[in-house]
Amino acid sequence: MTPSFQSIVPGLGYWQATENPLSSDVGLIEGSRHCWLFDVGAAPETAEAIRALPHPCSAILSHFHQDHVANLPLLQCETVYASPYTRRHLNRGVAVSTPLYLSGEPEMYLFPFPSSHAKGCLALQVDQAYCFLGDGLYTGIRDGRPAYNAGQLQEQLRLLRSLPARYLLLSHDACFLHDKEEILEELEQLLALRRPGDNFILPFSQENI
Repeated sequence: MTPSFQSIVPGLGYWQATENPLSSDVGLIEGSRHCWLFDVGAAPETAEAIRALPHPCSAILSHFHQDHVANLPLLQCETVYASPYTRRHLNRGVAVSTPLYLSGEPEMYLFPFPSSHAKGCLALQVDQAYCFLGDGLYTGIRDGRPAYNAGQLQEQLRLLRSLPARYLLLSHDACFLHDKEEILEELEQLLALRRPGDNFILPFSQENI
């Protein structure tokens, strides 16, 4: 399956995720002289499309999973930003352990994002309106079952409420672009499933059906 490119607004869009090969959505932020990628995916066709861009690129990696980073060796990225954990996996990149603003256009705010899905996630807010989260809102696995870390879920809610962004962009989701308030409501409903004293939430357990 060849990934197709979808525009959100001028200068902001993404190559869609694919299942064969398994590849994440790849965000593209275009400035007048430089392009930024949020993840690089794993589909060779996406790498080919990135190489055809008219301006040099830098990449931000949401986390270390192969469907988000496998294309990296195929690209000539000027700079790669990654969490310290992702950097250790890939042995390259600028480690991001605290929030920072990326210079240039448009305005971009890069920050660590707590996640049950993977250690060392990053998120990117663009123009105070759109926030790329990769797989950051998805579950992890505990004892072979999908689970959320309750503390991380609470911190996600706190962080997302503090952002001016109106829209959240979620990889591997058919909609990709979501209204933040709707996502916050869903996260609050998940948090309400927490039983007293439990550190983890099993959203698909028999107790919650």
